[in-house]
Amino acid sequence: MKEKFKKIDLKTRILGLLVCLYVVILISFQQVEAVQELKDYEPAISIELKDGKKKAVKYLVKSTSLENVLNDLNIELGEEDSINLKMDTEVEEGAKINITRVTYEEERVKEKIAYEIEYVDSTDPNLFGTRVKSEGQEGIKEVIYKKRLINGKEVKREKIGSEVTKEPVAAVVERGTVGTGVTFTGRLTRYGADCVGCGNRTAAGLYVTTNGVENSGKVTMSYSGGEYYVLAADGSIPFGSILKVSNHGFSIPDPFYGIVLDRGGAITGTNVDVFCGGESASFFSGGTSYSTQFEIVALGNGSW
Repeated sequence: MKEKFKKIDLKTRILGLLVCLYVVILISFQQVEAVQELKDYEPAISIELKDGKKKAVKYLVKSTSLENVLNDLNIELGEEDSINLKMDTEVEEGAKINITRVTYEEERVKEKIAYEIEYVDSTDPNLFGTRVKSEGQEGIKEVIYKKRLINGKEVKREKIGSEVTKEPVAAVVERGTVGTGVTFTGRLTRYGADCVGCGNRTAAGLYVTTNGVENSGKVTMSYSGGEYYVLAADGSIPFGSILKVSNHGFSIPDPFYGIVLDRGGAITGTNVDVFCGGESASFFSGGTSYSTQFEIVALGNGSW
């Protein structure tokens, strides 16, 4: 019996020794691996990187050159892109890296094409001035622009082509008879040098003020031995034309004679304006007359 217990005790001891030996060997290997990890350890640093128009992002990276950092982050630079640090810069803790991205885009823009105006002489003996025979229509073209963007914002655009998608259609305007001896009935109004959009020069270049023609204190001018009022008339009546004006109702002679030396946005067709000095301090009174009689006494040559 004692012999049996001795054998068991011996086996237990041997097994215990083997276990201890295994534990010692295992601990030794772990210590070797730990030492190896310490030798290979590279400390991580925190950096902030802003790539173009994207928001800034923080990364943990190895302390190495900027070029290696970009490679590790799989970031590539285009031919025109730029960065705020040199590629061989050693990136340090807290570094702020800014990448400026340059890109190009094409944009197609629809633009209007103005129509032309074709004038034709009218055969209507009762037509004075002009009359639209057919309305014009604007055309459309598609313009191609090449845009240069920096971080997504446009800084330059260049026109690189265009294509007409709809041709414009010209307006056709009839011109009535304008010549010496022609008479017509129209609207007569008065205007001053201080009116909205007016100035101190007529369209023909005559100097006028609220104190009259050439600041003379009168609203008539001497010309070829006579006194004439200054008129604004339709563009079909040349500058320098002399008009006899009657049946107007203004507090000036009836009839009076005027010389065409001005134009006006609302003065078209048979509408005529007579210069009165100032809007608020007119040299004469009278309201709009819709049945004024006009006669072209002499046709000007268009210059003054």
